[in-house]
Amino acid sequence: MKLVVEIAGSIDTVRICSLPRGFVSRIFTHCLGKNNTPYFANNCFKGVLYFDTDFARRLAAKEDFAWIDWTQAQAYYAISGIVHDSNLRLQARLDNVACGEIGVTHFGRDVSKIDFGKVTPGLPKDQVAVLLGSVDKGSEILTLEDGPETFDPAKLALSYVSFEDFHFEDLILSGAAYDGREMTRAFGARKGKNMLDPVIFAGPGEELDLYDFTSETRPAS
Repeated sequence: MKLVVEIAGSIDTVRICSLPRGFVSRIFTHCLGKNNTPYFANNCFKGVLYFDTDFARRLAAKEDFAWIDWTQAQAYYAISGIVHDSNLRLQARLDNVACGEIGVTHFGRDVSKIDFGKVTPGLPKDQVAVLLGSVDKGSEILTLEDGPETFDPAKLALSYVSFEDFHFEDLILSGAAYDGREMTRAFGARKGKNMLDPVIFAGPGEELDLYDFTSETRPAS
């Protein structure tokens, strides 16, 4: 029998990228020149990285860096998946017959941490690690073609990754299995995309803010 489990909720796409420090500095200097508060300057920085691609490319070129867009930046790690939530509910079906709703207390959950040092080995001094991404609403469809005769939620196991080393709280689905057998994952309809606030690091535990870059007095053009 075909087992299908649908999970609806928030979907995160996260990329941990490497960017030249000078490129980041040029964007922040430009943004602080246009906005005299950290709040608006940070929003400007976010807008340049995600949306103002042509301007970002011009600034990158001044650092001999080829910028395309955030989805194609050099990534140490990338993932897209449903976000774990205490109110998450799942719907299971066997051969299109509903098996009922499943709460988070009914299935197994495993969490592994994305270790900064292991994900970004040998980060050059002139580069920074940046967590970028988006969040939208949608669903993931988990499928096991040769499923059981009856569905037991206790045999469903979901694996998540944690980004606590990157000061990002969401747990993102990385894998699913039923009774020890891997399930196929696919996304359903998605809508309402929003962009995550970039988080910048010089190294493990070394989060940076705009003043770490603008104090370097670098021209924006």
